[in-house]
Amino acid sequence: MDGNRHIESLDHGLPEGLPEEIAPTILAAVASGRKIEAIKLLRGATGLGLREARTIVDQLEADFGASDQPVPQAPGFSEEGGAKSLVVIGVALLVGYLLYRYFTGG
Repeated sequence: MDGNRHIESLDHGLPEGLPEEIAPTILAAVASGRKIEAIKLLRGATGLGLREARTIVDQLEADFGASDQPVPQAPGFSEEGGAKSLVVIGVALLVGYLLYRYFTGG
């Protein structure tokens, strides 16, 4: 698209004609500080140039501000808890395999 083209912005500073289903994803990416992802999504959905998309994402970031706080994770999940779960699953698979071999005579 022409780099000098003026972009009419409507809802939340996003350009006209943006598919409704992608707008929340772009806003979530901006809010969590994932600017590059937001720019890629915006360019893919609209065909805007890099400069235009970056300008819009920068404005969204200024309006909504990327939070310095970490993005909340799913309840009950953490890196430490995830590692423990993998160990438990591994042990359970090993015990299951050994029991299978014992009872099938293999």
